[in-house]
Amino acid sequence: MPRADVTIKTRDGNCPASLFTPAIGTGPWPGVIFYIDGLGVRPVMWEMGQRLADGGYLVLQPDLYYRFGSYPPKVASEVLSNPKAMEELMKWVNSLDRERKVSDSGAFLDFLSTRPEVKGSNRSEGGNLSGKEWWRSKRQKRRRWLLTNCCSTGRSQIV
Repeated sequence: MPRADVTIKTRDGNCPASLFTPAIGTGPWPGVIFYIDGLGVRPVMWEMGQRLADGGYLVLQPDLYYRFGSYPPKVASEVLSNPKAMEELMKWVNSLDRERKVSDSGAFLDFLSTRPEVKGSNRSEGGNLSGKEWWRSKRQKRRRWLLTNCCSTGRSQIV
């Protein structure tokens, strides 16, 4: 099961997500929450999620824009060159206030804690939407976390 579609119950509704496991091996694996970048869920995010999973992790990639319903994948060059599309995108990005981030992160953690494929109590998360806010939500959970900043270029850096 390299990639499976799952649904996570949150305070605000059902959040669709992808769950990635390594193509080889049986687990359990350390859990990672991979927060999408500002453009949302699209094939390049799935590729990055699988690449991370193939490094030996169970990767949860939630669709942070679930409150807007389903949407077609965004093409970066089209959005970034269109002022109207950028304005719409910024409405989506700005809708993710601190309260929503903390609440959603709690639901994602709860989901991972129920998965038998997840090993141990130390988990990691990655993403690039307001990383400091995600970090604060984790500190409130009193757990140790590794926060990585992943961008759509495929690079990853610890912040």
